[in-house]
Amino acid sequence: MYQIEYFTRLNGKTPACDWLNEQENRISAGLIAKFRMIEVEGLNLLKTNVLKRIVGQPDLYEIKYGDYRIITYLDSRIDTFILLNGFRKQRMNERREIQRGIRLKEEYLAFS
Repeated sequence: MYQIEYFTRLNGKTPACDWLNEQENRISAGLIAKFRMIEVEGLNLLKTNVLKRIVGQPDLYEIKYGDYRIITYLDSRIDTFILLNGFRKQRMNERREIQRGIRLKEEYLAFS
C-alpha cells in the first residue's frame, strides 16, 4: 500500500494541489480516482495507461487522465508518491512541465 501526498514548498504553496483545485470538477475527480488506484496498485499501474515512468528519471512518473497530467515522485524510503505539479498536455509544454517537476523533486529531496 502506498501513500499519496502533495509536495508543499517552503513558501507554503502546493503546486499540484493548487493546479488540481483550478480544474473542472470532472477533471479533478478523475485524477483523484487515479490517486486512489495508485495507493492500492502502485507501480503495477505502469502496465496500464494510468501511470507512466518519465524517461531518464527512474523515480519520476506521470499520472495520466486524458490530456491531464500530474508529475509525481516516488519516495521509496516511505512508499509515498509525492505529487509535484500538474498540467494539461499540449505539444509545446510537456518538456517544460517535466523540467519543472524535476526541479520540484530536487527541492523536496533537499528539505526532506
